[in-house]
Amino acid sequence: PSAASGTISPRDSRFEVNDWVWSPDANVGYRRSRVVSVDDGRDSLCVDHPEGGAVHVVRKSELRPFYDVGETRTFQDNTEMVHLDDANILDNLRKRYVKDEIYTYTANVLL
Repeated sequence: PSAASGTISPRDSRFEVNDWVWSPDANVGYRRSRVVSVDDGRDSLCVDHPEGGAVHVVRKSELRPFYDVGETRTFQDNTEMVHLDDANILDNLRKRYVKDEIYTYTANVLL
């Protein structure tokens, strides 16, 4: 299954070459990245960022599935998202902030 299709679980991720994923980034939390290679023996992947730069080796457990809903679509309630994890929540909050849609919920909790 492809990470872009939204059909994989973050806990049981089987990422493949050319899948889009969220990889950890010290400055912004997570960054959209593309899988370049998979090393099942070491439980790691090599990813690159669309903005350019070096290829990074990342453990599979540090990656999150990327679900592309488009640049402008956001969710007022995070529970409407396909992948409810830290990377996708941060992306949704970032997009809503830019659009000045500051009220965002996760079920009954206002963030």
